[in-house]
Amino acid sequence: MIIRSKQNEYIEDISTNFVIKTRISLLKKALSNIASNAVNYTPANGKIYVHCNERTLMIDNSCIPLSETRLAGIYEPFYPGDKKNKMSNGLGLSIVKQIFGMLHIKYSFLPLENKEGMRFCVFFE
Repeated sequence: MIIRSKQNEYIEDISTNFVIKTRISLLKKALSNIASNAVNYTPANGKIYVHCNERTLMIDNSCIPLSETRLAGIYEPFYPGDKKNKMSNGLGLSIVKQIFGMLHIKYSFLPLENKEGMRFCVFFE
């Protein structure tokens, strides 16, 4: 796995249980894209933290936070992203946006308060 090869720390704290009524195959695809981005954009020896707070799933990863300018276009198809990441085709977050729109799921992707990474939140209402 990429996490092990980069010697990243993976922490999971999902102690909250709740029921989600949705199209599970689409939800899995969206969450897979988000998790893949967290892994691919976390530098070696970085940290990925997956946790839940009530009905919000949060995926944090250590990285250089994206600027407001980069965040503004990140959901567009074929967004160029980070040129260092050869695994990106620029479609992942565009697909996430489409899926969450179809499923009426709210989300956010913002820099962490400590400015040491990014947080993707999925709000299950």
